[in-house]
Amino acid sequence: MLKNKLKLYPNPVGEQFYLDYSGQEQLQFRLYNLMGQKVEAAVQEEGNRYRFSSGHLPKGIYLLEVLGREERASLKILKE
Repeated sequence: MLKNKLKLYPNPVGEQFYLDYSGQEQLQFRLYNLMGQKVEAAVQEEGNRYRFSSGHLPKGIYLLEVLGREERASLKILKE
């Protein structure tokens, strides 16, 4: 299960947050606000860790959709 291979921190997030991935496949990401609108966030891959820039996001709750080849997972993020 994809969600079991993911660790997001810190949460609540500030200027940036990280996602560790213990799998091997290539991932894609989509970030949404609670109104279902796609929000841009720069992602930098650092091996099995991804760094997301979130300083530009307004405070609120977001959903990070993580897409693998055959699986997907959604993670809730709180921006303070």
